[in-house]
Amino acid sequence: MTVAEFFGGRDVIGRTYPAYHPMRELLVTDSASYSTTNQSFQVVYEANEIQWLENAKKHIERVGKPNSMKVNDLSGYNSVLGEMRAFADLLKMSEFTVSSLGTGAKGPDFLLTKKDDGAKVYVEVFAYPPRPDNEEVIDEGRKEYFRDKNG
Repeated sequence: MTVAEFFGGRDVIGRTYPAYHPMRELLVTDSASYSTTNQSFQVVYEANEIQWLENAKKHIERVGKPNSMKVNDLSGYNSVLGEMRAFADLLKMSEFTVSSLGTGAKGPDFLLTKKDDGAKVYVEVFAYPPRPDNEEVIDEGRKEYFRDKNG
């Protein structure tokens, strides 16, 4: 299954999303230009995280159909696609087991549990919203650490 098929197929995406919308990236399926989003989808799909993908699809459908390229129209999509890309990268970390804590929910998105000693790390994904000046360099990301009072 391809990511385009999972999200309704080329025709649905073509009719629903305007040019340059992030969901259009899902249409890139040839191996010469295989997109990060497509690659991430394949990793999550092959890890048998179908329920996570179904929840992501429902979240995208709740965002509503886009009517422009305004940031407000894109941020919901960008958030879910960013979480999918992060989830795929986390699944590649063989020293941890990865648990999803919910798609599009507030708070940490994933829990990493180290296989050898059970140490836990909560991961919150932050996806920069599309910016009109996106060709400018974005400052180095901010890292924040916190301790879970319950854990």
